[in-house]
Amino acid sequence: MQKQIKVGLYFQSLSRKGGGAERNIIWLSNELIKNNFEVHLITWDRLENKSFYSISNQIKWHKMNKNNFKLNKIQKLIRLNNVFKKNKINLLIGFVMSGDGTLFLASILNNVKIICAERNEPSMYEILYSPFRKKINFAMMHLATYIIIQQDIFKKYYPLSLHKKILTIPNPVFKENSENNIYKVLEKKKILYVGRFERIQKRPMLLLKAFNQIKNKIPHWSLDFVGDGEEKSIMEDFIKKNELTNKVKIFNSNKNINDFYKNSSIFITTSLWEGFPNSLTEAMYHGLACIGSNESIAIKNFLEKDCGWLINNLDENNLGQQIIKCVLNKQERLEKGINAKNKINEYKPEIIFKCWENLILSLR
Repeated sequence: MQKQIKVGLYFQSLSRKGGGAERNIIWLSNELIKNNFEVHLITWDRLENKSFYSISNQIKWHKMNKNNFKLNKIQKLIRLNNVFKKNKINLLIGFVMSGDGTLFLASILNNVKIICAERNEPSMYEILYSPFRKKINFAMMHLATYIIIQQDIFKKYYPLSLHKKILTIPNPVFKENSENNIYKVLEKKKILYVGRFERIQKRPMLLLKAFNQIKNKIPHWSLDFVGDGEEKSIMEDFIKKNELTNKVKIFNSNKNINDFYKNSSIFITTSLWEGFPNSLTEAMYHGLACIGSNESIAIKNFLEKDCGWLINNLDENNLGQQIIKCVLNKQERLEKGINAKNKINEYKPEIIFKCWENLILSLR
């Protein structure tokens, strides 16, 4: 195949440490390059910013905040317009672009087709946005050729007028060559959290407080957090204040996360919403017993049907009680871990990439 389509992929920033959207936009970019597309990554990063994940040297990364100061909308429009014109980009895949009017306008002015890649479940719009702002976001999505959601169940939460544009392409679940022994997993006395340390969506302090309440009831168990974010210093202070330093460890975001899954038995996500819960699905692949909130459509969709435990009205008390039940019931942990592992087999990277490739080629 010749380089018939020049593909732009947009995300706000690629310099955060270990986020799921960053990982997947870079994975898709690298795969497109391998398959002879011309790829341009477009972000508002500064020139000195580095990506947490490896980017092929054949990809052109446009870091548009080159002057290192906050840009107004006119400046952003000019820079986007220059990138589109200079590189003759045909198609833009925008990760989390639904509320960015400047990006839509620059695309339209340059006759660039838009694929709006939603990275969150639609409940996010109810939580973070006013009703007016939500309507504006949905209105702008009408300008896209396609809207990509990550789970079929999300479609019904979008306006009917958008349904004809909506397609489902989930994230891939990256697997190891060596299989994790699910029976060995049962013997680990470790609980694991992987994700951003963020207060509104991810809520890691809920887990930390829950573990502090029950630490004496499960004395041989410990808790690992893997990630980065603004809550980290608060978590560290809580650990010291409550004398948890021997039981709770915090590790920085890590590209080689599989060792943490292999050395854990229970995985917990406290997210209020997700698009495609990457760390949860990876934990499921490794056969861990998983606990999550019933508040999230995405998490519920993965853990229901005996693939894990779902908690209504997630708070530290309810979470603590569920952890104790999970610890004490080894057989149920095994059964749910097996069910979870089997469910993840459909998310192979080669299958997911083929969906993206076919969609892009259809827009030639």
